[in-house]
Amino acid sequence: MYQFQNILYNSNEQNKGKQWTRFRLNRLIEDYINIQKEIAASDKQLRRYLNILFIGFDLLITYLTCLIFLVHLDIDFLLVYGMIYAAHIGLLSVLIFNCSKMVHSNRKFLKSNQKCLRYLKAQNVLSGKYFYKVKRFYFKFLSLLISNNYNS
Repeated sequence: MYQFQNILYNSNEQNKGKQWTRFRLNRLIEDYINIQKEIAASDKQLRRYLNILFIGFDLLITYLTCLIFLVHLDIDFLLVYGMIYAAHIGLLSVLIFNCSKMVHSNRKFLKSNQKCLRYLKAQNVLSGKYFYKVKRFYFKFLSLLISNNYNS
């Protein structure tokens, strides 16, 4: 009888640890989803400004290209327009580079999140039912984000 109670007590202690891990994991997933919602909201707000900025740089670079190569100008004006041309090309490339770094880091974070979920599933921290519930909610949220990005 004593051994049976000891086994029950030990399994209860193990379950408490798993329950605590599941609780912490649930909190992490909720925090992650809140971060993704904030990213989606700020992306929605900044998208139009970045589009206007990108189109403005593109039009200005096109206009300066026509001025430099198609119009006969004095060398003084040509140097000034050339410096403005180089500055705007540099600013546009910095804008594109930084936006691509943000996208790359977001994709890397999503991959590490998937690896973490698979690892926790392999370690039996997540039960099958809870894992698929989290995974279904996670993919439902991601599909919602993707559809919002393409619809806007």
